[in-house]
Amino acid sequence: MTMRAAVSAIRLAAVALALALAAQSLAVSPAAARITVRKVESAIAPAAAGTPPQGQLQLALNLPLAKLQAVANLFAFQIDKSGTISGQSYEGTISLSNITLQPSDDADHPLTVGAHFKFAGHISGKNVVGGGTTTLNLAVKVGPTWCPIVDMTSPSTQWDTDIDVPFAVRVAISLGIVDHIIAGEFSKLTACPALKAQLQALWQPAVIHLFGSPAAKSAAATAVVLNLKPQAIDVTSVTIKDGRLVAKLALLAAASVAGKPAPPATLVLPNPSTWPHTPGEADKSEFSLAVFGNVGVGP
Repeated sequence: MTMRAAVSAIRLAAVALALALAAQSLAVSPAAARITVRKVESAIAPAAAGTPPQGQLQLALNLPLAKLQAVANLFAFQIDKSGTISGQSYEGTISLSNITLQPSDDADHPLTVGAHFKFAGHISGKNVVGGGTTTLNLAVKVGPTWCPIVDMTSPSTQWDTDIDVPFAVRVAISLGIVDHIIAGEFSKLTACPALKAQLQALWQPAVIHLFGSPAAKSAAATAVVLNLKPQAIDVTSVTIKDGRLVAKLALLAAASVAGKPAPPATLVLPNPSTWPHTPGEADKSEFSLAVFGNVGVGP
């Protein structure tokens, strides 16, 4: 799979890292990941006749870095690129493998992403083949209009061995040609408009079938469904704790139990809200829900 072909999968993973709302892109065991719920407040305000009551849900999505790392390594990331740096032309392919996710020592960028790279191509017309390691630190910093969502430091690369090339090519390498290429690709993949588009696709009414079949022909086989219509969201924090990514969210939604799904609706992703709430602590939750397989948002 090339980098271009994997853009959709990478962006979904980035959204998961950023907001933990794209859990449907992960396949994790029940013991390894959990959604923990601290408090549910129903009927925050009196509802008008025929209007579903509002409910505020505070939760934390708790994902181990080891599992996120395993998912990332299911893909073979490849960047095909050409251009110039400091007057030196280049064209070639960078392959990334053995991706690692670890807590960093940078308080502002608490997650370190590392990978092995291999470069094969030409710099200033000279054949260059070599590899090494690259690392960068990142953080999730949700602003009042969502942007920025992912904040990254510049990548840092270390070549495994010296490459037998002319001085001009060495200059291009020393100026960080691999850093330049990787930084450009990651910046495009984690650009706020791209991530917001993924969130918008997830921000849709949800239908949960409690029992019965919505396709049942018999009148005796009545279906009962829970219709959820999200209204507001607040990202209270996204941190790295004990080797896990912990994202704490507060959601405001209208909920109703009915005999059939509510009519489809197109919702607009709101900006993060600031309605009063007290974030719940993931390790002090009153109960836990195991997450496994594919978790989706939508009908």
